[in-house]
Amino acid sequence: MTVSEDGVAVSSFANIGGRQSWGANGMLFLSPIRSMTIGVTASYSRNTVILPGGLRNVFDFPNLSASVTWSPKWIELSGMLSLRPSLNSVQTAKLIMEPSGELSVSRYFTKPHLGVALTMSDVFHSGGMKESVIQGAGFIQ
Repeated sequence: MTVSEDGVAVSSFANIGGRQSWGANGMLFLSPIRSMTIGVTASYSRNTVILPGGLRNVFDFPNLSASVTWSPKWIELSGMLSLRPSLNSVQTAKLIMEPSGELSVSRYFTKPHLGVALTMSDVFHSGGMKESVIQGAGFIQ
């Protein structure tokens, strides 16, 4: 840790001893009928930060998302759901998973070459400011 002029402990890439990370991801896409596509994506990474004093912090980053698109002749409907960590950093001590989602209805008109879409994002009202407490020896933020 480095301490600033104001006495605040700061982590930066300059004072982190090292970082190790590994991960895996996978995708699956299905088309049960000609006008429908279903997709599922999953990923996971495990990160280890080694501070110069030898202290290690290990944090995980899982992510899961699913999407469905249905396109009958005159309209397209789509939806997406995902689950991911809300805050994740070197100081992370607790993993909090957060859902998010989006719904969309769209239509493309070939004669005037015009596309129209109505999209609703953040359907779970999970966006916006997050409360976070980061603490260590001699400081709390």
